[in-house]
Amino acid sequence: MPEFLPDPEVQKQNKINRRRFIKAATAVVIYDLLQSEYQEPVPMPRITLPEFKEIVRYELPGVNVTEEVAPPNVTGDGIGEWSIPETTLSVIRRLFQEKPQDVVADSTEWVSGFQEPLQQEDVKPAYEPVYEPAYESAYEPAEPSQKYTCSKKTRNSCDGLNPKGYPMYVLNTLPEDASMRGFIDWHQRAALKLDDQLYFVVDGSQGTIWNGTLGSYVLTKNEGRMRRTPFASIARFKQAKWDIGPSRIAQVLMNAVSEEEMQSMDVRQNEIGYHNYA
Repeated sequence: MPEFLPDPEVQKQNKINRRRFIKAATAVVIYDLLQSEYQEPVPMPRITLPEFKEIVRYELPGVNVTEEVAPPNVTGDGIGEWSIPETTLSVIRRLFQEKPQDVVADSTEWVSGFQEPLQQEDVKPAYEPVYEPAYESAYEPAEPSQKYTCSKKTRNSCDGLNPKGYPMYVLNTLPEDASMRGFIDWHQRAALKLDDQLYFVVDGSQGTIWNGTLGSYVLTKNEGRMRRTPFASIARFKQAKWDIGPSRIAQVLMNAVSEEEMQSMDVRQNEIGYHNYA
């Protein structure tokens, strides 16, 4: 064998070492992405509903709080079907309608968390109600300048209440029509379980004290066009260590719970004359 050729055994060992290094590095990256900066909130004493409203006004300025009761004819858990073939085809159709450079830019932003500096006209207040109007004209894509997304608003709401001892959750929904899931934004809200059949849901600048299930809430809002995601539709809020798409999704998947498993605040309703219609 010519001297300048490397030994086959050395080559084999180097290949094994490279594979080991890649596996170890991948494991470290995945482990880091799964980490959160979450701290268990300090337990709060039981409070009344009026007291809770005052806390929300103080901690979430700009959020308008209203009370609603679930319609008696709305039943079900509100969980949608995956319809994977239709959903996949819808996403592919959307990608073909986009400019390649826009797809690359959006993907890079989602993976890296990097955003181009916003122009002054693009800056949105933390609780500006930009979500609801998009559903007045049902299937129009969101404006690309609306950088302040529902997920950021949800994190703001959770960050406002979670450290104060209120166990916050994220509520994830997607369009019921699978053929439009590539064109209509999926949506995320902040949710807090006040008591059995009593929730506080924050959607942008609107906070709703909802007397009913979260399923009835989803089925009632947005003219019934949205459904809870088939998996991880409710997840305990934990701020990801890295504010990037993969890390945030990992936190949702790792902390998914059912509606029944949500930690309740046990708000004292009977002492303030608030009736449960559920």
